[in-house]
Amino acid sequence: MNSQDAGTLGERLVAAGKLSARDLERAIAAAGEAGGPIGTVLVSLGLVSETDVTTTLGQILGVPFMVAEAFPAVPPEIEGLSIDFLKAHRIFPLNVDETLLQVAMATPDNEFLLRGMALATGLSVRPLIANPTDIDRALLAGDPQLDAEDTFDSESDTGDFVEHLKDMASEAPVIRMVSELIGRAIDLKASDIHLEPFDEGLHVRYRVDGEIYRSELISPQHGAAVSSRVKLMAHLDIAERRLPQDGRIKVRVKGRELDLRVSTVPTVHGESLVMRVLDRTTVRYSLDAVGFAAANLEK
Repeated sequence: MNSQDAGTLGERLVAAGKLSARDLERAIAAAGEAGGPIGTVLVSLGLVSETDVTTTLGQILGVPFMVAEAFPAVPPEIEGLSIDFLKAHRIFPLNVDETLLQVAMATPDNEFLLRGMALATGLSVRPLIANPTDIDRALLAGDPQLDAEDTFDSESDTGDFVEHLKDMASEAPVIRMVSELIGRAIDLKASDIHLEPFDEGLHVRYRVDGEIYRSELISPQHGAAVSSRVKLMAHLDIAERRLPQDGRIKVRVKGRELDLRVSTVPTVHGESLVMRVLDRTTVRYSLDAVGFAAANLEK
């Protein structure tokens, strides 16, 4: 059984009252566009908690759920399983004896990983399911390559990264790219600009008369800077990339005053942005042009 099947997982969450049917439809549509597992999308959109998804997956698979508090403070060292392998596949060793290895996994239904661990260690493997973020934190805390100073500096590293994004977003080429995107929307008379991140770069799409049209592809080295530029213009928090945000931009392009309503949504590849374009010059109608009946217009 595919534990991340939208029907199986979604129906269980709806039946448990954790999710509405309408929100499930939205998440399925988002998962279809982004190509990610439905559980990851549900959590990214803030519709359900990670624990709700993980415990439900455990019920579907018949695998016990392991809370982070029950993890051993120091994981056993397993010959044949490197820390890089454990991090890459979100696996945390719990205990081991002469014949059996117990592990907490984000994907305990992955038969390829289970067979690989059994071959590498020569042990029978019993998987339990745990929250992916709990596994990540536990592996980080137990990594011998990290010391206390590295952990202490993580907050400052995040601040340095945010400052780096701000610097990139303020460079002339990036400013020009964003201006060109908005200018092209005016030329096309587009109502929306979509910026969607994928592995190969940032896809730009325009909505014209209700239809979506693909446009250019922004390279990966510029994609984050372009997204950050839009967020800065909309007065959004560029350090926040895991929660949806909404903002507004007032800008003058090609002699026109525009209102841009900006919405961000986390996806498996990064933040997806949508800019709703409102051209003030196109909505200045007189009462005569609105279509009132003569009697009503006189009143």
